[in-house]
Amino acid sequence: LFVADVLYYKYAICVFDPELSIARGYQISAYCNDTLHSVGVDYGFNFYDGDYKKSRRQAQVDKFEYAYEKLKLKPGMSLIDVGCGCGDWIHWLQTEKDIRVMGVNITYTQVNECRKRGLNVICSNWKDLDLEKEGLVGKFDAVTFWDTVEHYVNMKDRHNYPVQNEVYTKMFDMAHRFMKKDTSSGRIFISCLHMRRGFTTLKMSRDKLYKMYYCYLLDKMHSGFYPSYGGNPPDQLVLNAKKHFGVVHRKDTTMDYYMTSMLEPTHFGVHKFAITPFRVAYLSAQIVLDPHWLQKFLWYYASNWMLQFDGDDIDKSDMILWWLVFERN
Repeated sequence: LFVADVLYYKYAICVFDPELSIARGYQISAYCNDTLHSVGVDYGFNFYDGDYKKSRRQAQVDKFEYAYEKLKLKPGMSLIDVGCGCGDWIHWLQTEKDIRVMGVNITYTQVNECRKRGLNVICSNWKDLDLEKEGLVGKFDAVTFWDTVEHYVNMKDRHNYPVQNEVYTKMFDMAHRFMKKDTSSGRIFISCLHMRRGFTTLKMSRDKLYKMYYCYLLDKMHSGFYPSYGGNPPDQLVLNAKKHFGVVHRKDTTMDYYMTSMLEPTHFGVHKFAITPFRVAYLSAQIVLDPHWLQKFLWYYASNWMLQFDGDDIDKSDMILWWLVFERN
């Protein structure tokens, strides 16, 4: 396993498929989640906008209303959500706003939960989608990517900007092909963590070792390398959207992300869950089935997700969470 890590992080050679790591990580988190869906907590975060006395249901609905308005949606329109989790967003659109929805998700456990809720969801990595075969070309008014773009670039390519940009360009190309030609929306809503500074280029120090440690565990749990903002290249998603889309709105919601986990310990960030016989058996089996079971255990044990954030001064966090709204050119 050590050799596999050296090959992956030093020479960009894959022994274990990083795309499979994404699916495995979310499968484990689905089986070990006490608030999986339908209770005001999802795989993203809630929108408090400074009011941390809101109920979690209200904070989630406020998030959805915000995105609905920014996407310029109207009843009867259609939307596809890439990386749809267990479907709280598209379920709300379908039941509350009369929007025709579809989802795409890489993790079959989450897809099954969506289908139980009456949602039309394709189980696939978006990179493998055949849009013509699936009948997805020109079918939607809007596209959303909620807290999923962070996984699209593999960590082995963290220094390979051409590969990173190719991934993001293909993502926006796909979104463009999804859209109807005559829609009055033509918008994309992206919620995505970005690197606030290019700390991969920092000189070796105790602080850099700490960052490398938590990033390593993050990668082994869910796999992925964040787009940059303020580093090199700057504003990476915006730059790679230019062929088809321009950014029309952005909002920094880093504090909302942090506070959701502080207020809701079962949320993805802290991820506390009750111990049951099934979970004990399932997690024990991972020792045999998952080559990165130890790193995942450490991720859970240390609430590793939260190490990205500076609770004393959120603006000093290594990451920034942007809500980005793009409109077709």
